[in-house]
Amino acid sequence: MVVVILGIIVAIAIPRVSGANQNALVNAAATDFRQLELALRMYHADHGAFPPNQPYGDHPPELKLYYPEDRWDTGPALGGVWDWNPSYGPLQPNISMFNFEHDTDLLQRFDDRFDDERLTTGAVQYFEDRHFAWKVVP
Repeated sequence: MVVVILGIIVAIAIPRVSGANQNALVNAAATDFRQLELALRMYHADHGAFPPNQPYGDHPPELKLYYPEDRWDTGPALGGVWDWNPSYGPLQPNISMFNFEHDTDLLQRFDDRFDDERLTTGAVQYFEDRHFAWKVVP
């Protein structure tokens, strides 16, 4: 009887804990994107333009005073590496993450919470090359 009761409790608790972990990752990813966006906006306010494009994973040296390289190198909460694209793709300019570790279900949860609930439109989009972008507005 005790084993059955414990089994029921575990069956109820595991999905809730899993959902809480996913919510924490989504919130951490949003914080990451917002902090990097704020750094880029501050740079834009000071210089009248965004820093130039860099290969993905490379910290834009112009952002040194606005977003430390060690934070850049840590990467997004969802995994992968950061990229900065001032004039690339349909979302211009944008912060992207490449080669992240999670499937699109987590990205969909992110989009549901912070954008238009569709990964192919809006200010947050997913591209087939494992590229997830967040539009920066100056």
